[in-house]
Amino acid sequence: LVPGVAETRPPPMTTFEEKRFFYATVAEVLRRSVGWLDVALVDDWQYIDPASLEMASFLFSRITPQATGREGQYVLGTFRTHEVSAAFDAFLGDLTRSGTAVHVELGPLSEDAVAEMLASTAVPGARAFASTMHRLTGGNPLFVVETLKGLLEAGDLDVGELVGLLPARVTEVLELRFRRLGPAQTRFLQLLAVAETDVSSALARTVLRVGDEELASLRSELEAAHLVD
Repeated sequence: LVPGVAETRPPPMTTFEEKRFFYATVAEVLRRSVGWLDVALVDDWQYIDPASLEMASFLFSRITPQATGREGQYVLGTFRTHEVSAAFDAFLGDLTRSGTAVHVELGPLSEDAVAEMLASTAVPGARAFASTMHRLTGGNPLFVVETLKGLLEAGDLDVGELVGLLPARVTEVLELRFRRLGPAQTRFLQLLAVAETDVSSALARTVLRVGDEELASLRSELEAAHLVD
């Protein structure tokens, strides 16, 4: 479990039996160390690697209330929907179909919710530009928080600064989403960026050299990824 405390480096696991023994050991450690918790929070599941996902599949069969017999103990996992792998989608599908998990997808915040979120920060004057913040961030809570932090770091809560502000954390998230796009989706976003506004269907079809059906499909895919609205 902790290779650093061993006198010699343990050999890699090569057989299913070795993996199963290791996974069962981890499950037992978790059961004993966090058994007193009612809820365990695991954030950012979109970063989980294939090996960890394989172990998680085993663990969820051993530490769930159905397996332990202790009702009222839960694991709350969060992830960004548009950044998870196909393997994670399959893993989540298995959990929901078996009744082990419930998938709750959260949509963007409304303008009123953004205003309430800004007010809760106790930053003087933050609520005043809720409308602009909502329009620029699309109601994404992470983007709202990081944009507000960017304004505070700049030393001036000026609404005019919002337009040109793109915090590093927001840039990182967007870049991850951009990498998952296909060539046609990328060209569509580039067209919108150059135009700096929405474009007519006729112009988009001409520039992208696509028909009505493919253009509608591209727009729907980008809307689903919350890259356009």
